[in-house]
Amino acid sequence: MKNAANDVVATITYGESGGNNFSAAKKDTQVEGFSAYTDGNGTNGNKPGGTFYTITPKVNATITVAVVLNADKAFYILEDGTALANYNGITVSSKYYGTYEFDAKANKAYKFYCPGSKLGFYGFTMDPWTDIIVNGDMEGTDLQCFFVKENALGSGNLYYAKISDGIGVDDSRAIAVLSTGNEGETWDTQFFVRLPYELPAGTPYKVSFDYKADNASACDLQCQNEPSEYIIYYLSGTTTPPACNFTTGWQTYESGEMTVPTECDGLQSTQGDWLNNFQTISFSLAKNGTATRYIIDNVKVEIPASVLSGLTQSAITKEIAQYPTFNVTFNAANANTIDATDASKGTVSVKVGTGAAVDKTSAITEGKLEGVKMGSEVEMTAKEGYKFRKVEVKKTPKP
Repeated sequence: MKNAANDVVATITYGESGGNNFSAAKKDTQVEGFSAYTDGNGTNGNKPGGTFYTITPKVNATITVAVVLNADKAFYILEDGTALANYNGITVSSKYYGTYEFDAKANKAYKFYCPGSKLGFYGFTMDPWTDIIVNGDMEGTDLQCFFVKENALGSGNLYYAKISDGIGVDDSRAIAVLSTGNEGETWDTQFFVRLPYELPAGTPYKVSFDYKADNASACDLQCQNEPSEYIIYYLSGTTTPPACNFTTGWQTYESGEMTVPTECDGLQSTQGDWLNNFQTISFSLAKNGTATRYIIDNVKVEIPASVLSGLTQSAITKEIAQYPTFNVTFNAANANTIDATDASKGTVSVKVGTGAAVDKTSAITEGKLEGVKMGSEVEMTAKEGYKFRKVEVKKTPKP
């Protein structure tokens, strides 16, 4: 299968080994949108009868297969050999001419078949899932989708997030959010993913991201209008997505397919002066009562391409400040070398923060520590026999 740009988006093979030919098509219009189907020829290697079709998509997509299924014959769809929960030997009481739909992942093999029966096949359609987040891998500089609120920076103040080098998956770039551990409410320190579109109630969507923290902590994921404009305390109106629990090792969060809750109805909020338009996912981070650095990378919010075409982009309307950072410069008595992690190197060791929240990611150059977050504690220790001649702290100039 190819898309409008002539790119291959999926392949389909017939037979257990993929080497058999489809049988001749039969004209039939019992399934809307299709005009004929191929009747399985039952040739499938060492399998006793049955007909096997395998679709391998090149992109994440919702796939719909149109089939002819005989009565009382078990129907399966396998993902890389494992049956999908909704298609693990289902049966029909009478011969079925119709469709089955499933959520498919890129480069996975989806085999659908009916053991001991010639499953008829009209064809299939794909609705690719499209990631709408800008700079989700955080390797660029665009911050239009990422905002933070940190207790140390003042109650309720919103800032563009700060992307740091070397803290992400495989030492890539990522966003760190710092909690102080003494927040009055869990939402006093938050991370926000602001979508480029408003998603109406009932819209199908999926969320995924990589995440870890210096200390284990639960996290609440919520639907909001603009950042800090609460709508409802969950993300899905039809399913229960997995919990988001930070650990000290990298994890990948995958919500699976969800639908936007009915509370995101676009009406006037009872919580404040805003409408219940879902366009922000909030992470309430201050739940463990401990100063903690939370790291988030590779954020994706995906919606079907057919849905995206009907949406209008929505730019953020709130006043957002640049993240306040400081540069610390100093001269030691000898060579101005510093090392943030190993006090045995150089003449000065530096750390930012305290306890488990030590931030070792600010840009370090000779005699200068750049991009230190406001409210951070900076500790600089001169090695024995050395002393500081001068230390300066200056606010980072606005871009």
